[in-house]
Amino acid sequence: MADLAPLHLLFETAQGTWAVPAALAEEVVELGSPREVPGTPPHVRGLLVLRGELLPVLDLEVLQGRPAGPVGPRGVLVRTGGGAMVLIARKVLGFEAVAPAPPLGASGLEQHLRGPVAIGSRQVLALDAEGLGAWLAG
Repeated sequence: MADLAPLHLLFETAQGTWAVPAALAEEVVELGSPREVPGTPPHVRGLLVLRGELLPVLDLEVLQGRPAGPVGPRGVLVRTGGGAMVLIARKVLGFEAVAPAPPLGASGLEQHLRGPVAIGSRQVLALDAEGLGAWLAG
């Protein structure tokens, strides 16, 4: 029987492993030094100009209440119906099928995190990227 779990792009940040739906992960980009923007929330680490498009660079660790680490070296460009964002990634791990899991919580960031889901020896948090984008914009 075929594995019906949706395909996700897995990547590491300083303190965790994350998954975003492969259909929304448009590309992996080199971050360099995103342009800092005064007055933005702490999880917005700057803006990246990519082929003329201005993209917010988001730190998932800061969104979880952890201290900000170094930016990059890479980012995952995620494009949802509500727009695009770049998620800071220390290392991109590749594509894996990720079984559906319930949300971590009922409100805030936790309603857009699924898991953790065991993939090999890793505990992975899957992002509801569409919901996260709407929640951040909201």
